[in-house]
Amino acid sequence: MKFPYNGRLTTAVLTIFWTATSAAPTITLPLSAFTSSVESDKVAIYYPNPSNSTPILLGNDGSPAGGFHTWSFSSDSSPSQMTELNFEYTGRTKLVDFVYNLGGKDVIVTLSQSDSLLRFFDSVSVSELPVMGGRKKIWGDFSSWCFWKSAEGHQYFYLFGKKIVSLFLIREGQNSGIEVLEIQSFPVPIEAKTCIVSYKTSSVYFGGDSGILYTFPALESTTIPENIAELGKAPDEINGLAIYSGNLSNDYLLVALKESLNIYSASNFTLLGSATFSDEVELGDIALYQSAFGTAYPDGILAFAAKMDVGKEFPKYETDPNGSDGDDPAIWIAPGNSTENSRIITTTKSELGAGFGVFDLTGKKLQTMAAEEPNNVDVIYGFPVGNRTADLVFAACRGDNTLCLCEISSSGELISIPGGTQPITVEDFDVYGSCVYRSYISGKQYLFVNSKTSEYLQFELTSTANGTLNTTLVRTFMGGNGGQVEGCVADDENGFLILGEEPYGLWRYDAEPNGTAEGYLIDHVNTGGNLIADVEGVTLIYGETSTDGYIFVSCQGVSAYNVYQRAHPNEYVMTFSITAGSVDGVTNTDGITAVGTSLGSIFPRGLIVVHDDVNEESNGTASSEAAFKLVDLGDVLDADAIKDMGLLGSVNQGWDPRDRLSKTEHLSSD
Repeated sequence: MKFPYNGRLTTAVLTIFWTATSAAPTITLPLSAFTSSVESDKVAIYYPNPSNSTPILLGNDGSPAGGFHTWSFSSDSSPSQMTELNFEYTGRTKLVDFVYNLGGKDVIVTLSQSDSLLRFFDSVSVSELPVMGGRKKIWGDFSSWCFWKSAEGHQYFYLFGKKIVSLFLIREGQNSGIEVLEIQSFPVPIEAKTCIVSYKTSSVYFGGDSGILYTFPALESTTIPENIAELGKAPDEINGLAIYSGNLSNDYLLVALKESLNIYSASNFTLLGSATFSDEVELGDIALYQSAFGTAYPDGILAFAAKMDVGKEFPKYETDPNGSDGDDPAIWIAPGNSTENSRIITTTKSELGAGFGVFDLTGKKLQTMAAEEPNNVDVIYGFPVGNRTADLVFAACRGDNTLCLCEISSSGELISIPGGTQPITVEDFDVYGSCVYRSYISGKQYLFVNSKTSEYLQFELTSTANGTLNTTLVRTFMGGNGGQVEGCVADDENGFLILGEEPYGLWRYDAEPNGTAEGYLIDHVNTGGNLIADVEGVTLIYGETSTDGYIFVSCQGVSAYNVYQRAHPNEYVMTFSITAGSVDGVTNTDGITAVGTSLGSIFPRGLIVVHDDVNEESNGTASSEAAFKLVDLGDVLDADAIKDMGLLGSVNQGWDPRDRLSKTEHLSSD
């Protein structure tokens, strides 16, 4: 995950308490409502004006295609899912907040990490407001900010970075534009993760990883504060701060720690109480709505960014170590009712241990077969070989620049086949990635292979009467945007080739030999895209119809996986990663494969197999041999945090590749 609180923005019914005794009470707060999954670690609540009685939740979005979101609260009930009102794209964004009565408007303020631009939006129309001199660019790596209006009514904000804080004035300028002026900057002891201003004490409070809460006076002045004081120390790192204004002269500081919310006196940092939550969460930034709102929130609202392991899954098994440089896996589905006997086939592309590995569904190594440094591997079902049919394994072999094929026996064992080594005769072409395609139009079997120059070759695979394999070159084209390509997968039913361009994006092409050479860009790694380079393995999960199902893509740079709708326009669904469970998690991931077919009692909801670059042993050391992680598909698509999205319902858990072949033959004969 790319942000520390990549989970959900969460709300709870606010219960504030304090005690005059020495014993500070602890209570448990129920969680009331959740947003959808979002990469957010900054949250704010809008206090409505009299003409709009509904508070609004605001959160940043730190994803590559990020910006900010707003959600509505329900006053009569506490639904598990909040309704999203708006999303505004501003690029990867960390800092967002509300400002009231700025030029007669209530305003949303954001600072984008993608372009360092400060932006202002009308809180009602969410339309961007003009800034004098054009958008204000503020350079730097900033971690937090807090807004403050002086007694004279001037609006300021403190912007914290790496052991520095800057004070800015924002005001209405000429022609209704907003003017932004930097007043001063001065050093602070830490990089603040969070800050807040108390109007009663006219003090700025800030904290971070050290757990120490610092304070200095909030002043309308160009003079640097003389005293940045330590108010006290919390028992853990400080992730969020909020102010609750009491009836007395004192404010109350709410301090979000990793696993609890502590309440202190703002004047002397005396602990008054603490709260935990009914669900296991890790707290991030927090915000308060200090008013009753309907029957759902009779005492107010506490909102916070919550790390809830959304989109993270644990591997169920891992393969036995095999070879020094693995890359891509494939899943062979055993025929009939014996799917529990299915096999995982992997590649080793280095000289040491070069070839294929065969494993059962618990990761036990059953066989190795030498080959000339195969890279990507795929399974071909029911291919006509002479007077019979056979399942085949196909890979591009870098060691001798060939197309490598072997047969899979009925028991899942790899065996040699005549014509299993097919030379590349195209001049100056070095094989790299590969995949397979069975045409629903003609019933013919094709092999795709690419080079690092992004050139693709398409071969038709045939067999002689005596069972010897042959290949014939039928098409060449350039894939992607000129960057290095590797991983690819074909959608046989729709006639598509889907390929990954490592530094740039995910593309879709016609897979037929007479198809157009123009590609459709599904997603990209630049601003506005959801991918992170390198874009590596690509796999397809079939659904009940030709529009159901998903495309999975591995993003090596963040060791995570993106999910897209199979149907055009291939919309982005979510990102997940694989963290340590009964075995270690996945790092620097490369190849990926998946099937939605129920594989018996071991993987009843389908299987995902991914490459793990560094396999950690139980004693904490790293193995010199590669391993692949095995994850239940249902753990990803039917996780509790996203169950309401109904993703697993688009998967055909009875998908049979051999039944698909009979449909192909029927269509090609019409």
